[in-house]
Amino acid sequence: MCRKIVKNGISRSFSGFSWIRILRVEKGIIIYIIFNMERIGNYTVIDKLEQTRFSATYRARKDGTPDSVILKEYKIRLSSASHIARFKREYETIRNIYMDGVVKILDIIERKDMFVLVLEDFDGVSIKSILEEKKNFDIKTFLNYAVASARILGDLHQNKIIHLAITPYNILVKEKIGTIKITNFGV
Repeated sequence: MCRKIVKNGISRSFSGFSWIRILRVEKGIIIYIIFNMERIGNYTVIDKLEQTRFSATYRARKDGTPDSVILKEYKIRLSSASHIARFKREYETIRNIYMDGVVKILDIIERKDMFVLVLEDFDGVSIKSILEEKKNFDIKTFLNYAVASARILGDLHQNKIIHLAITPYNILVKEKIGTIKITNFGV
């Protein structure tokens, strides 16, 4: 059982099953939440990033490694053999894409009758999240992101791959350096 504490404002696990996350400090009082750690396959969830009707996205660490990954759990049950075969076929196609502008798929985990994709942790933020926070981009930033996204999509199309779900949620930006990556191919 792992025992860690919160020190210098850094959240760390304090038992084998729970985490503390510092939300903010107000007038010297630390506001925090405690949440349970979840395990998915050989991965320990360290943060829940997004929850939708159809999926949940987590940041996690593989047992014995320091690097984080993204886990995307699809909540739609794939009941028929044809659904499962289609999902695996799309996964194999996407897994074999080796482009700088595409978030890499590292593995797939079968969990009950659902699937979890293991993705590289690009540490980017979706265009949608940025727009919700800032409301808009300056014209130069907008054009840089648009051109980079178009180049990535063009490269995909040259390789006969069509992104089935291109939305602001699926274009990730590492704002400090302006790097763009595309994710979530509609699998």
